[in-house]
Amino acid sequence: MAPSVLEEFENYAYFSVRVDRFFHAANIYGSNHDKLKQAHREIPEHDVVREALRDERTDEQFRRFCVVAVNSLNWMATTGIFSDQDDAAPRRVPDDMQNFAYYTCYCFQWTLFENFVKKIVRRAMAAEVLPPDICDELNSKWYKTKQFLDCIESGRVFGSSPFVTVLPVTGWVPGMETCTYADLNKIRELRNLFIHGVDDPEITPESILSQEKVYRRSMMILRCFASNVQQDVGRLLGDVN
Repeated sequence: MAPSVLEEFENYAYFSVRVDRFFHAANIYGSNHDKLKQAHREIPEHDVVREALRDERTDEQFRRFCVVAVNSLNWMATTGIFSDQDDAAPRRVPDDMQNFAYYTCYCFQWTLFENFVKKIVRRAMAAEVLPPDICDELNSKWYKTKQFLDCIESGRVFGSSPFVTVLPVTGWVPGMETCTYADLNKIRELRNLFIHGVDDPEITPESILSQEKVYRRSMMILRCFASNVQQDVGRLLGDVN
C-alpha cells in the first residue's frame, strides 16, 4: 500500500531536518576548527602519552578520554584538515566549511521541497481529483518550476494558494509575520544564485550569523508551505489514499 499523504510529508520533513543537522554540524565544526587544530598541536609526544596512560595513578575515565581524543585528532589530521597553516591565506577551512554548507544545504533543501510538492501533486492528478484542464496545465509546466508554482499559487489547483503561513519573529519584542508566495520566490531565486554563482567563491557577503538566520527562516517557510500542500492534496483525496 502506498504511504498516505501525511506519511509522505513526514518523510520529507524528516529528511529536511537531517539536512539541517548536517548544516549545523558543519557550522559548529567550523566555529571550533582553530581550537581543534590547536588541540592537535598540543598532543604530547607518543612516548609521553603512553607513559602517562600507563601510570597507575591515572584515572581510568580520564585515560579513556585521552585515548579517544588523541586518536580522533590524529585521525582527523590524516585528512590534511589541519594543514591550513598559512594564516595569511585569504580563506581558511572554517570560512569554507560554513559558506559551502550554507550554499549546498540551501540548494538541497529547495530540491527536497520542489520534489515533494511535485510528487504529492502527481498523486492528486493520478487520482483524477483535479480538473483535466488543470492537469494539462500542470503537466505543460512540470519542468518550468516558477510557472508550475505560479499555477498552484493562482488558486486554480486547490481553490486558494497554499503558499501563505504565519511565523514568529524573534527579538526584543516578539511578533508574527505573514509569509507569502513572494517569500517562496525569494528562496527560489537565492537557490538559483547559489546554483549558477559557483564560479565565484564568495557568492554572498553575509556573516555566518546572517546565513544561519536566512537559512532557518527559509526552511521554516518551505516546511510550512509543504505542509499546506499536503493538507490540500489530502483534502482532495479523501479516502483515496
